[in-house]
Amino acid sequence: MNNYRKDGKPRYDDLDENEEAQGGPSEDYVAKMNELMNRAEPMILSVNSSFNMYAAGVEIRPPTERFNQLEQMMLTLTMMAKPTPAYRFRFQNLQSTYNTYKRKWEKLLQDIESGKIKRFAGPKRNR
Repeated sequence: MNNYRKDGKPRYDDLDENEEAQGGPSEDYVAKMNELMNRAEPMILSVNSSFNMYAAGVEIRPPTERFNQLEQMMLTLTMMAKPTPAYRFRFQNLQSTYNTYKRKWEKLLQDIESGKIKRFAGPKRNR
């Protein structure tokens, strides 16, 4: 297998030689990738909602556990081969959305820690 295209630039085919010889990845592999992408999309929105609730003072702690699960899912998707341009396109959109929100969440945490954003714990109760 040639590692360079006709223009001399390296090839970035995600399929390994065994998968290419078999005509592409198996149906189970594609189904798993589809499942991960289908789970990642709403999870990004869910984690964003949790970060917004944390910033508003509704949640006591930042949603680091769910964020770490999402980050692991995105890392897994990054390492997986994308068998068709449609999957590459869908993944790139998903990754772009994730990276945008990740920068937002990191800035939010940094602003809260530095004191730029004051968290409100809701209305005070009489004890």
